[in-house]
Formats: sequence, structure tokens, C-alpha cells
Amino acid sequence: MTKKEFYKLWSLNYPEAVPISHLLKYDYPDRWFRIHSLPESKRYAEVEAEWKILLSRQNEIITDLFGFDTPILLVKGEYNLGSNEEALWLWEREDGL
Repeated sequence: MTKKEFYKLWSLNYPEAVPISHLLKYDYPDRWFRIHSLPESKRYAEVEAEWKILLSRQNEIITDLFGFDTPILLVKGEYNLGSNEEALWLWEREDGL
């Protein structure tokens, strides 16, 4: 997928938001949910056994939602505030707008 294709797809589905995951729960609260995959709602795996539990449970959820052999798009982002803490996100558009 090109940047242009991604931008078009994102804009169609989330026109009021930039692709920063922790902000989506505020922009689209009716679409947001959290899945606690580790025992006792632990947030982060720390040992190999917890990673295995996490992977197993996430694979089960994804399979239940999408089935087998369904193409899906996972979006991962990286950002750095650097020295400009005012600019939380700079959205690059392919069309120059």
C-alpha cells in the first residue's frame, strides 16, 4: 500500500482523526475498546510465558473477528516530540494539501 492509498483509506474511515492510536479513543469513543489479554488485566508481558499467553489470546481474537486467510492492515506509527513539543503530529499528504 502506498502512502496515498493509506491516506485515502484512513480519511474515509477516520476523517476526524490523525493515526495516533491513543488519541482514537477520544475521537471515536464508539469504535474504541481495549482487550486485556494477560491474566489479572496486566498490561505488558514481562517474561516468555506471558508473551506466549498474549500471542495465543491475540491470535484467537483476530481469528474470531476476521477468520482465516483474510487480508487485514495493521497500522504502526512512530513519532518523536523532539525539541518541538507543540507539534504532536505532522500529517504528510501525498496531494500536497
